Amino acid sequence: RTRALFEQVRPLPEKLPRMLAWQVRLAWYRGRETLRRIRKRGFDTLTHRPLLSNWDWLPLILRTALKP
Repeated sequence: RTRALFEQVRPLPEKLPRMLAWQVRLAWYRGRETLRRIRKRGFDTLTHRPLLSNWDWLPLILRTALKP
């Protein structure tokens, strides 16, 4: 259900000023990656909190920067 909500707001950055769009797009990619990690761990967020390391941020930033 959360994934479906994320997909609904995906076009939002196209309607925003460039700098704000960049920030919203990066937050969207981060949220999607967090959801992927939660799903990968069997939705167990009580014993393991999904965290992004500095290296995890690199592909997210690149994806955000390359998206027009």
